[in-house]
Amino acid sequence: MNFFKNKVFLEEVAINDKEEDVFIGAAGRSAKWGGSGIAFDNSGINTKKVNGVSIDYIEEKYSLDNVGLVKIDIEGGEAKVLESMKFFFIRHQANMFLSLHPHLMSIDNIEKTIDDIYDTFNYVYDDKLQLMEREFAINKYINNKKLIELGKMNSSEHQEIIGTFSKIK
Repeated sequence: MNFFKNKVFLEEVAINDKEEDVFIGAAGRSAKWGGSGIAFDNSGINTKKVNGVSIDYIEEKYSLDNVGLVKIDIEGGEAKVLESMKFFFIRHQANMFLSLHPHLMSIDNIEKTIDDIYDTFNYVYDDKLQLMEREFAINKYINNKKLIELGKMNSSEHQEIIGTFSKIK
């Protein structure tokens, strides 16, 4: 456990594109699926207000200087947050492990999220570590959204995307 001393920090905050409160709960379309999500108002079911902070705030607060991996699971808020994290990833050359929730996103936000990932990282992989081309990834996650909405795919099935700056061998 001493290895993690001063390396892991717990915060009761939500990463956002700016310092602004967000609401966690069965928000928006996630209420339909029985899961949690992020809303930017309190219109959801059983929402809890949480302080939203940018990754730059966390970086400055903890004087982060060597980040190797960032795990992101933000329940449909990917498009809003990833764009604001681009320079953080580039600055640290940090790898990303993203749980994508296409059933909680519009098709435009799926496309924007995938585009942001490809504009940031040199290599993009699926959860089986298969290298993916941009158009393939966009089509895959839009199709997954449609399959989930038709009830032909479970929304809890893995939708992981891995972004790296060096190729995985």
